[in-house]
This record gives sequence, C-alpha cells and structure tokens, in this order.
Amino acid sequence: MRARGDRSVSAGGDITAVITGDNSRIVLSPPVRSAYWEQVRRIAPSELIGREQELADLASFCTAGSGSVYAWWRAAAWAGKTALLSWFALHPPQGVRIVPFFVTARLGAQNDVGAYVDVVLEQLAELAGEDLPAHLTEATREAHLLYLYGAAARACAARDERLVLLLDGLDEDRGVTTGPEAHSIASLLPALPESGMRVLVAGRLNPPLPGDVPDDHPLHDPAAVRTLAPSPYAQTIRAEAERELKRLIEAGGLEYDLLALVTAANGGLTAEDLSALTGAVPYRVRDVLRTRAGRTFGVRLNVYLLGHEELQSRTLDMLGTAELDRYRARLHTWADTWRDRGWPDETPDYLLSGYFGMLREVRDLRRAVDCAVDAVRHDRMLEVTGGDAAALTEIRNAEEMVAEAGVPGLTDLVRLALRREELEQRNDTVTRTFPWAWATLGRVRRALALARSIPSLDWRALALADVAAVLLDTGARAEAVRLLEEAEQSAERYPFDFDEGRDHALAEVSRGWANAGLLDRAERLVSVVAGIDLRLDLMVDIVRSLVAAGALDRAEELFRRPEHEPVRGHGLAAAAAALAERGHFDRAKALALSADHAARPLALARIAGALRRTGREREAEAVLRAVDAAMTPAHLLTDVVEALADAGEFDRAENAALLHDDAAKSGWALLRVVRAVAATGDGARAQALAERIEHPTVRTRARVAIVEGLAQAGAHADAERLIRDLTDEVARDRAARPVRESSLSDLTDEEARDRAVRAVVDALIRAGETDRAERLAALDTGTELDGHALCGVIEERARAGELGRACEMATSFGSTEGHEALVRGAVLSGRAPADLAELVARTEAEIRRSGRGGSLHPAHTAIILAEAGLGDAARAVLDRVGVPALGDPDSISPGEQVWASQMAHALAYAGRFDEAEELAVGWPTVPAVSSRSHL
Repeated sequence: MRARGDRSVSAGGDITAVITGDNSRIVLSPPVRSAYWEQVRRIAPSELIGREQELADLASFCTAGSGSVYAWWRAAAWAGKTALLSWFALHPPQGVRIVPFFVTARLGAQNDVGAYVDVVLEQLAELAGEDLPAHLTEATREAHLLYLYGAAARACAARDERLVLLLDGLDEDRGVTTGPEAHSIASLLPALPESGMRVLVAGRLNPPLPGDVPDDHPLHDPAAVRTLAPSPYAQTIRAEAERELKRLIEAGGLEYDLLALVTAANGGLTAEDLSALTGAVPYRVRDVLRTRAGRTFGVRLNVYLLGHEELQSRTLDMLGTAELDRYRARLHTWADTWRDRGWPDETPDYLLSGYFGMLREVRDLRRAVDCAVDAVRHDRMLEVTGGDAAALTEIRNAEEMVAEAGVPGLTDLVRLALRREELEQRNDTVTRTFPWAWATLGRVRRALALARSIPSLDWRALALADVAAVLLDTGARAEAVRLLEEAEQSAERYPFDFDEGRDHALAEVSRGWANAGLLDRAERLVSVVAGIDLRLDLMVDIVRSLVAAGALDRAEELFRRPEHEPVRGHGLAAAAAALAERGHFDRAKALALSADHAARPLALARIAGALRRTGREREAEAVLRAVDAAMTPAHLLTDVVEALADAGEFDRAENAALLHDDAAKSGWALLRVVRAVAATGDGARAQALAERIEHPTVRTRARVAIVEGLAQAGAHADAERLIRDLTDEVARDRAARPVRESSLSDLTDEEARDRAVRAVVDALIRAGETDRAERLAALDTGTELDGHALCGVIEERARAGELGRACEMATSFGSTEGHEALVRGAVLSGRAPADLAELVARTEAEIRRSGRGGSLHPAHTAIILAEAGLGDAARAVLDRVGVPALGDPDSISPGEQVWASQMAHALAYAGRFDEAEELAVGWPTVPAVSSRSHL
C-alpha cells in the first residue's frame, strides 16, 4: 500500500462518518433509519373512500392468532390496490409493525430484487436494533436479509408486537426478465415466517407466480388468495389521468419535454435533473408537474415518474420509438458530461442507479458495458450506497446482455470479468480483526454486520467465533451460543472438505464451544477436522477441560472411540498427563499401562513431567524408570524424546533419540532436546547437542531452535547474535548458489529462521524493550515472513499508547497485516472506545482501498483473446503490462520464472514470436513455445 500523504480527519460528536483530507467518506456505525416511509406517504392517498370492509379484513389477517401466515390480494389494473395498501401501511392496527415495499415497474430503481433487498434490509435492521454492514456484496446482502427476517420478527415479538411484511406490485417485478441468472422478489419471501410474522402480498391477476418460487411455498396455497373489487373512485382518477396525458402530448413545449424525458428515462429524475435537461428553472418544472400535470405524474422520494403503469405503457405507444430515442440521446449527452467530470460528489442519483436500468431496458449494449466497467463511477456508487452490490448487479446484467446479443463479444466479457474481480477482491479484504475490534469496543451490532458481510465462509466463521468469544467474556452467553451456531454453519458450508481454511474455522468454533462449556458440541466438530495435528491439539484441550470438570471417565474414554483412532496414542498420553496434574495419579498410571507398546512410554513420560511440575519428585522418578523399561524405537519415539526433554530429563531424552536407526529421524528427535535445553538458558550445551545432528537441514533447524529457546529464557543478547549470524550465512549461501539449485527445504529453513526472529522480538516486547525489538524486526531476511515480527512491534506500540508511531509504521509497512496489528494494539490499549472508533473505521477503509486491483493474470487474458481470434486486443493487453526485462539468470526468483513463462506463452499466442523467443532463451527454465496456429 502506498502512502497517500498527509490527511486530516474530522468527525462529529455523534460519530457516524469521518471525512478525510482526501475527500474519502468512511462509514463508522450509522444507526439505521429507513427513509422509505417518506415514499409511502407520497404514494398513499390523502383520503381512502369506500374501503372500510377491506381495511377490517386486512387488520383481522394481521392480528389473528392462527390461520394462514400469507395473504395474496389480487386485482385488475386501476382497482385501487396500491392506494388501499399504502393507506393501511400508514394506519396499521395497534401492535402491528409494517415493513412495506411497493414495486414500481416504471421506476428503474424500484422494480427488482436488488431494490427490494435494499429497502427492506434497512427497515428490518431498524426494527431489530441492528446496524447494517458498511459494505455488503450481492450474495451477502441477501443472506443478511434472510437473517433479519427472523431477527426483526423476534425483536417485535419481544415487545408484544407482530411483524408484517407488505409487498405491493408483485406483477411489476422486472428482475425476472433480465436474464437466466436473475431471480424474483417472490423467491426471497420467507417460506416459514417465525415469531408470528405475517406476509401480505398484492398484485394483478396476471402474470402467475415466477418460476423460481418453490412449489411448497405458501404463495402457492389457493387459500391465501383474495380478489379485490375495483374502486369507483380509482376508475374516475384513471379517466382524468388519460385525458390529461392526451392534453400534454398535444400542448408541446415544456410540458411535452417533461413527459418525454420522464418516459424515456423510465422514471427517477428530480426537478433539478429535469431543469438541467430542459433548460427551464426548477420552479417552472415543479409547477408543471404539480399543478398542470398532477394526475399524470407521481413523486417517489423526490423523483418523478408517471402516475400509473398503464400510463407508462400508453405514453410509450403514443410517443413512439424514434421520438423516445431523441430524448434518450439528450440523457446520454447529460451522462457523458458527468462522466467527463469524473463522477463528482454532486453526481445526480439517477446516473448512478436508474440510468443503467434504462440502458438495459432498451438493450443499449455499448453504453451498458461502458457503465458496468467504469471504476470511477463504481467508486462514487460505493460512497453513496455503502457497498458494491449495485455495481456487481450491473456487471451481471451487462454480461447477460452480451450473451443475448448473439455476437462473440469476448472483449466485453473479459473487461466485465476483470472489473468484477476488482470489486470482489476489495470486498474480500476485511479480515476477522475488524469484527473483533468493534465487538471489543462495545459495538457488537457493527461487529456482527461486518462479520456477516465477509464473502468467504471460512473467514466469516472465524469472525463470528471471535465476536462470540468477546460476548462470552462479557457474560452474554446466550447470544454467544447463537453466534457459535451461526459460525458452525458457515464453516460446515465451506465448499472444500480437506482444506486448511475449513479446518481452521472448525477449530475456532470448537474452541468456542469448549469455552462455553458445551464440550459435546466441541468434540463433534473436532471429529470432522481433517488435519491430524490440529485435531490432536483440540482433543487435548477438550480432555483437559473434562478432567478439570471432574468428568474423568469421559476423559479416559474419549480417545478410545473409533473416529479418533489416528490420534489415540497422543490422546491417551495427554489424558494421562491431565489426570496426573489434577492429582489422579493412580488413574493416570492405569491409563498409561493400558496403552499399546508405542503409546505406553509416551504416556508415562507425560505423567512424569506432570508430577515433576507439581513437585512430586519421588513419584516422577519411579515413573521415569518405567519409561526406561518400556522404551522401544516405535513410531512415537520422537514424541517420547520431547516429553522427556520437557520433563527436564535431558540425558534420558538424548539417549532415547539415538535409538532411531535413521540419521534424519534421530536428528529430528535431538532437535526437541536442543530446544528444551536452550529454554533453560544453557546455550553452550544446546549448541553442543546441535553439532551431534548429522543431517544438515535438521542441524540448521536446531540452530534456529537454540535462538527460540534462548529468547524464551531471557538471554536476548545471545539470541540476537545467533540470528545475525544465521542471517549472514543465509545471505552468503543465497548469493553463492543459483536459484535453480535451491530446494523446498532451503526455503523452509529461511522461514524457520524468520520465526526465530519473531520469537526474539516477542521476548524483547515482553521485557519492555520495544525499541530494541523494532531494530531486530527491521532486519531484512528476504522472505515472505519478514513483516511478521514487525507487526508485533506495531501492535505493542499501539497497545502502549504510541499511536502516532504505530500508524507511521503500519503505513510504511504497506500491508494488511500491519494495519491489523495497529487495530489490535489500539483496541487493547485501554483508551475510551469512542476515541478508538475513528481509528478502526479509517483503517478498515484504507484496507479496502488497498485491495482495488484485480488478480486475473494479463497473460491468461491475452491467451484467451488470441484463441478467440482477437489478436489486436491480446496485443493491447500485453502492451499495457510490458515484457519482463532480462536480468542475471542466477538472481531470478521462482516467482519471476513463473511470470516469465506465462508471458512468453502469451506473446507467442499474440503473434509476437521474436519477443517470446528472446524471453524463453534469456530466462532459465522458460520452456520453448510455438503457437503460430492460434493467430
């Protein structure tokens, strides 16, 4: 991440947003306040005539203690159903809370599932008392909606109220007509409303329900349907509106221009927009629309549209395609002007929402694609809406338009794919640190909203588990349990069964269940963890919890179950040690002696260590003699060596290590002894043991283990000296050996050395020597783990209240990890939560900005284009990224080799054979390429 220069930050006392010096708006935790009711008030009539019986029936449905939870009122056009339902929404029975949405086909921003989700989400969040995430993706906002149906219904029930979802205009949903991937509003209505919730739906007699509504959905129940009789008053209004429409068309002038522009735009223009498009002052525009054409036009949230769907259809027919295209050209010129200005803050809302819908409606493919790939416009939409869901929807719709055009628009599809990649990546940059931070600061609703907005299921599970842990610490156990259930569902839905991400998520949730005292649920999750080492660690924790709770029989039997066979030996040893530590020596010894010949010495050695730690030396020595008698070179021998070393029996451990008949295995066993000896501060003995290790890689690892042990013992100066010696040796070795001769084990050695650096840095931080830790952390080690130690320093600086220095380090470090460390330290610094909210929000926004670039490889893009016969487009892509420069072959990293190979193939596919050949010959390991057939 690059530094952006000095920036000022300001925020009000009731902080909801921060405006930074570079004009970025950072959403903190705004209370949700739905403005949609203002639109309902505009829709509703000033007086409802002759509908007393219908109002009584609606009230009865909403307050009934039994019966159907759905009601579907159907009527012909101009029957007055919208007037009835909008009036009812504003005048509900006592104890009924209405959440309304009025689908409006003639208003592009209010006629599909995206608009429904946006409007209903904020109303449900307000009722549930929850904050909405600052950034919701297309997928996560629908998931959040389904969650909030229940949350709002429960919140209403807790206040002795009933939630009623009201949806009018089911027939006007345009989402089902946009392509095969689209879905309807009806498909998102809850199939099983909870806590007494009711759903009231209204629409015309045709069309029937959309095909994506499941067959068992309550809307398919004939008993839910009722036909609404037409209102004579509505029929009178219809006749007057049609006469007025004819007069406007015949009048010409401003009245005609306004009618044509509103119709061509498909609604959504304000008086100011229409003023800019016609040249008339806003007062004249409002005067015409309010007085001389009051029956023809309607107002929704300060934007104008035709007053009824039938009027829209009549006007389209009366004006004709050519005339409407002439007015759409005026809209296009207006949009181009704002685009050329860079979509500034004052950009009209129509150009960020309704304009694309109009382009889609008239199938203007070129302009639709240009809108859908306009990154600057999408940034402005992000500022306005707080998310990228609308931008992603535009991309999907544009892709469907390309596919429907019947021509090979591969260039457009690649442009759209690249733009989607950029948007999805910046939404995937929020890590678990931020939900945890908000929860720790007491902003639990903000934390949950952010955690649920994380697209990746494993990361979402981790974030939810973190928030649950905070709630457990504060005593909110019931809410923590509900969050752990949600986190468990996310982890189990992760699509890759044998993946570290899934295992890590399951492990965190399992630990959460254990911390909540629900050990059965913790164990169930452990059994599906694929990684053996991780499963063992979790099972050991559960065993210790069981022993601490006095459930000794259960602790002993846990590892005997068939599903835990892979970790049985280690598990029995851990159970025996836990029993011994709690004073159940006889049970521990009996359990150890019941183990097989490989696990028995390990269990006995663990018992000896537990006895020694509790000061029972005589009993520990007796057990150690039993270890000697049971020792064999079995597959758990290295673990026995480690257990003996942990017990302080270094001579016994060294002798046991030499029982291995393989030099490498013996070396790995001695490595455990080296680490334990070094942890006592005896560096000389540890180094002598390390020299006895024959395998060179293991010997190098042993030297790293000495550094870690000395740091643990507080011998910081000795540990630093060894680190610098190791660093110098690795640098000399790297310079003297070509990369093509390196091996995976060499790279692993460098990473292990960096972990040793982190160990010493952590030890220095614990000792209060932060400046010294920072100097060591800044040591260039040349691997990807360089920054981990530095993050520890950043976190400690922030924790100690040195926020200025911590922010400076995080910015110069230029990675997400540095900013996460800043947030962790700041939150734990003890400062007032209100003082820290601005820092957390600003850092979250900075991380989102840093993830703007897409990851679709330009070489792959060029190859796809070339294979499709679009050679010029392929060459244009390659021109933008350039050809890798030739350098010293011996200094080329493996990553650079991969890049060069991909680019050489792409150059050949694009017909640039000379450059491809030069690259293939000049760089090592780049294979020869020949792709002349793809021109």
